[in-house]
Amino acid sequence: MENNQKKTQIRLYIYVIVILLYFIYGVIFFYCLENSATIQRRQQYNERCKERSSKSLFDINNDLNNMMNEDIKNTSLLFTINSSFYKKILKSIDEIDQCHLYDSGINVKEVDIPNAISFVYAITITLGSGDVYAITNEGKIFFILFSILSIPLIIAFYTDLTEGVISSIIHKLNFIILYMKNKFSKNKMNKVTFQSELKKMNKKPLQYYILFFISLILIFIICTGNHYYQSHLSRTNDTVLQSMTYIIENFALIGLGYNVPKNTVKYLTRELPLMLFDM
Repeated sequence: MENNQKKTQIRLYIYVIVILLYFIYGVIFFYCLENSATIQRRQQYNERCKERSSKSLFDINNDLNNMMNEDIKNTSLLFTINSSFYKKILKSIDEIDQCHLYDSGINVKEVDIPNAISFVYAITITLGSGDVYAITNEGKIFFILFSILSIPLIIAFYTDLTEGVISSIIHKLNFIILYMKNKFSKNKMNKVTFQSELKKMNKKPLQYYILFFISLILIFIICTGNHYYQSHLSRTNDTVLQSMTYIIENFALIGLGYNVPKNTVKYLTRELPLMLFDM
């Protein structure tokens, strides 16, 4: 038992070091690929249709200035619904509207260091990428290649960690139960018999399933309560049912679904760490 625990501990140390180094590399590499591209995209989005709007306003102002120089009687006719000036205004508004509808592009979040951490952290633990995503071809290729290695690596880490933690808890609980049973029993067990009985108890699979199921329920309740509390802090005031749905979607869909975090840093520091344990 002790040898197995030592081997598991060594594997976990190796996993932690490898995952940490790989994670740091992923954050830096993704930041370098996407930072300037997202800044440029945001600038383009903020400047969208400005030229079209400026030209329309310039033309309308010119027409107004020309109309003001004409006779008052003629000017009054130009302001009717059927006038060419009125139709020109409608056309300009329609062109600006069409520009915003079809030519405005899509806004993105700037990939700064916190958002890069959120992106890499989220895809590493299979929770999706939220509202931070790659927009360059290089970034999309990085996303695919990074996920191919990071997801199996983190799953292997989860497996060893879960087995190690649950086995340790089961071992301690069985030791306490057997110790108390032996203490109040008339027929005391010697050390060899005690260890033999303890090994038999540790091999029973049902207790592992029960503990795992209880842990899953507890973590789900904790994550739901935490999300409910965070929503009230941010004044979105989600109901308990909405909080439960949010947590289920995060786990079951392997992603955030339509639940996009408004504040990436708060989501990263206050919610993702708890979800990590449930994965």
